[in-house]
Amino acid sequence: MRFLFCFWILVGLIHAPLSASQSVARGRNEGTLSIPASNVVGNGNITAHTHVRAGYGANGPTLSPSVGGMIGIGGVLQAAGNFELFSLQSTGLGLLESHLQATIPGNDNFRFLGAALRADLYLSTALDTISATSDAEKPDYNPYLYPSIIVDFDFLAKWKQVPLKAYLFASMADNPQLLHQYRQVSLISGLEWKMFQHSVFADMGIGFYKEKATRLNRIGDKTFQQYYAWVQPGGRYRLFRRFSLTGGFRFVIRKKLKEQSSLHPALAEFSVRLEAPVYFRETNTEAIRSLVFIEQSKEKSDVARSESMPRLYREVNAGFAEIRDSTETFDYSKEKQDLIQQRKEIRNKMEEIELLFEGLDEEVESE
Repeated sequence: MRFLFCFWILVGLIHAPLSASQSVARGRNEGTLSIPASNVVGNGNITAHTHVRAGYGANGPTLSPSVGGMIGIGGVLQAAGNFELFSLQSTGLGLLESHLQATIPGNDNFRFLGAALRADLYLSTALDTISATSDAEKPDYNPYLYPSIIVDFDFLAKWKQVPLKAYLFASMADNPQLLHQYRQVSLISGLEWKMFQHSVFADMGIGFYKEKATRLNRIGDKTFQQYYAWVQPGGRYRLFRRFSLTGGFRFVIRKKLKEQSSLHPALAEFSVRLEAPVYFRETNTEAIRSLVFIEQSKEKSDVARSESMPRLYREVNAGFAEIRDSTETFDYSKEKQDLIQQRKEIRNKMEEIELLFEGLDEEVESE
């Protein structure tokens, strides 16, 4: 029993600080590398990030490092921005973009279905010398404002043993640097196995392109004649329970291009993104997610203890069985009868001895 008591104390000391030691600075807006979550970052929360993309296509190597950040507004709004420091495919500075995302009411809680509408503003820095309003000596740098829709499904809210999240993302900017030349539609879907700290995901997307009427092509395309499809496996790794490092490898699996005015997509591209919370307060969504994983961890430890307890009971019961077996070989009633019989025999012998002493005394007196 003393061994069992010490065992339970040891288990308690190991698992008592579980919830405190597993706190993670995780934003509820964390999605995959190509798809943002429909949640917003949380009122007042600020996150900074840096993103590097490097690839290779028909036009040679590509490289575009960028920096940006996001801030939560009022619990249902999020403002984000991203600025490319440079791009090998264009001269000078890279693309400047900003996004204002509004999520549906109640999406700040732990839910199964979430959705958001986003306004995307792109300030292209690509040299636009082909638009009807531009010329070779005075290129245009036109802004482009388009909507996008985000829908995701968090299966953990329905089934606590399935930390799976599915994403759908539709936008009108597949490659923002080509918005001056092509109308675009981008459709992306993704699956993420979202564990307590880390995750693995796989995105699949397709981009459709319709060439606009330009000085070089007065008619333009009547339909989306070009497209290319890609897949991107990757994962998210948590550094020091605070910083998030997300990486993935994208490669084209199918494409349809025109012979003239053809697209030149990057056939293979590697991306890595580092996110750092500047100001972080845990949201209800991620607090509940943490509790779910902590509860699962406790359940697993309880199962491990329950599996180990029979062995302890067998050891203890075996010890008691040995004592019980040894006591069962000792018959108290039989031993008592034997002792009574021995006492009777001793008493009879004592009486015989007393009779002998009495006989001796009589002989001594007669003499």
